Amino acid sequence: MSQEETTDPYYSLENDGTIDTANTTTTTTTINNNNRDNSHNNATITDEMKYHEKQDLENRILDTSLTVSGLELEPEHDTTTTNIGVHGSGNENYEEPLLPNSSYTIQRKEEQEESHNTKSLFITLGAASALFLMLLTSSIIKQPSSSIIPDDRHDISPDSHDGDGDDNKPFDQSNLKDRCNEYFYPQRLDHFGESTTDTFLQRYFICDEDWKRATPSTSANANANSNSIKDEDTTAANSKTTTQSGPIFFYLGNEANVELYLSHSGLMWENAKPFGAMLVFAEHRYFGQSIPTTATTLTTDTGEELDMSYLSSEQALADYASLITYLKHEKEVDAMYSPVIGFGGSYGGMLASWFRMKYPHIIDGVIAGSAPILSFLGDDLQDDFMNEEEAVEDGELDSGGYARVMSFDASSEAGAAPNCQSNIRSVWSILQEYGSTPEGRETVSTSLQLCDPLESVDEIDDLKEWIKDAYSSMSMGNYPYPSSYLLDGDGMLDAYPMRGACEPLQEPNMVNDPKVLLDGIRQSIATFYNATGESLCLDRGSAVNNSTQNDVNFWGYLYCTEMSMPFSTDGVNDMFWKEDMNWTATVEGCQEEWGVTPQLNWASIFYGGKKALETASNIVFSNGNYDPWSPYGVLPDMKQVVDNPNIVSIMIDGGAHHLDLMFSHPDDPASVIEARKVELDEIRKWIAAASTSGGK
Repeated sequence: MSQEETTDPYYSLENDGTIDTANTTTTTTTINNNNRDNSHNNATITDEMKYHEKQDLENRILDTSLTVSGLELEPEHDTTTTNIGVHGSGNENYEEPLLPNSSYTIQRKEEQEESHNTKSLFITLGAASALFLMLLTSSIIKQPSSSIIPDDRHDISPDSHDGDGDDNKPFDQSNLKDRCNEYFYPQRLDHFGESTTDTFLQRYFICDEDWKRATPSTSANANANSNSIKDEDTTAANSKTTTQSGPIFFYLGNEANVELYLSHSGLMWENAKPFGAMLVFAEHRYFGQSIPTTATTLTTDTGEELDMSYLSSEQALADYASLITYLKHEKEVDAMYSPVIGFGGSYGGMLASWFRMKYPHIIDGVIAGSAPILSFLGDDLQDDFMNEEEAVEDGELDSGGYARVMSFDASSEAGAAPNCQSNIRSVWSILQEYGSTPEGRETVSTSLQLCDPLESVDEIDDLKEWIKDAYSSMSMGNYPYPSSYLLDGDGMLDAYPMRGACEPLQEPNMVNDPKVLLDGIRQSIATFYNATGESLCLDRGSAVNNSTQNDVNFWGYLYCTEMSMPFSTDGVNDMFWKEDMNWTATVEGCQEEWGVTPQLNWASIFYGGKKALETASNIVFSNGNYDPWSPYGVLPDMKQVVDNPNIVSIMIDGGAHHLDLMFSHPDDPASVIEARKVELDEIRKWIAAASTSGGK
């Protein structure tokens, strides 16, 4: 599909996949990616630095008297070189810090065939899975409530081939981590104050097998081994007089181990070779192996004591800004003028869009998949700034949108079995009734095959949330093919898991036989909680797998400080029970759990909400109608609210949580294939503009 700029960026890609360009004017932009040689630089470490032992890094950072095996150490400043001992795969490197501080609506051409822990964190009662993604377990705060690319697929890459250079050859997804180098960059713990000068090690991966490195001129080579920053800058400037290096595709990590995103971000991998791009996957502070160990307020499951006060989206964005600057100006001088394109899904998509708005001088454009940046109070700065109930009445936000889309995914309209929605809606009253007596609790425990039988009526609300969490995660992960993403790589959900979960609930009026209904619910949620088929009972007190437990805890802190989002259910337009948002209970829960009080409007104040979108540029927002987070994203039908030709919004019919960022698959709906083509067209434009202006 040719690159088109239209007078109305909100044109639609309809069922035939074509663009209605009536009353528009177009211009064509083409980027030629010439082959360049591919080489690797040795990492360098300088300055005497203080490192803290990291238990989660399995003692890979040792005493500073040891040396780095296989690494060339070059002093880049007039300081004493520090040697850091490492062990492991050989791809791990430790580095010095950088001291300075249009819219489309896409419809499917045809219906796809029906196929056959992360629990979502419900900080608020009825809070449809606290953010995203992930595999989060239930309720820190309680309130009363690859695959193969099809031969006949649409072209989704600039050079009409996939990342392996063969139209008919599937992209090789095996051993992706082994195709990258792992590094740890010493970040400032606090970018905005002087309360501490401590650092922590932020993990990131560079995957540069397809990067088209610039060929430096003779004069540049003469300075290549210089130790001074001034000479280093001169080297980069001279390199610009020859061939510009390929772009950097930079993934802004979200609230989990960054290897999860490295393993699933197919849009980046499949297009690295056509664009000659370096891939960088950066881990979010406090997640994965990027956890500070310098304080004394929280004890994790491993016994590690952490100070959570430096966990915030603002600090995370500053980490990414510092890391990109270091990569371009110190680590990879040949990348100094490389355009940087950001990618992120869910919370990562929020970070990507905010990063473009806050740091436009560092990143040239971003693809923000399933980014619910409009899910916060205070967006319109009305008089009822802190009153959620009045804000809902005034149409400022839609706290019930998440639950409605979850319920849509359990409907025949979304391909699920008939009666599933109504049977799920019926089970809540059964649980309340049976939970009120010892005999009833025994029946529920037996029917659901719970590992730990219910002992008190007080456990019923938690049980309901736990069941709802399963549907929340399966709704987010309602992909058209089997996927391990929502299970953090540990197990595999079937294609369209909501459809599979609805099969045991397809008979009408199952509520007439409560035991039959409860058994159907057990089979239904086991689609998620026992995806491996290895559990003999269902454990309502733990995550799907152990790797996500800290992610759950730490997301809870983010929610309780700056990411507080209102959710509610009404039991009429959704398949749950009526439960209004209760901010009083949320605040009390956050104070009890973390000793903090939520700043309910901070995200809107700091990031600007819809108002900030009016002046934003070079952002593609994509959402899918199967994704429960889509009501809080930037959608095509918001044109009258956010009329900005420099941002593009896409609605993917049949798309679940940032499906477009995943690897191509023969079962992809046509809508997501077209969405990727739009995204790649925008990336070409951004790279062309950055190349013309000389990069960052």
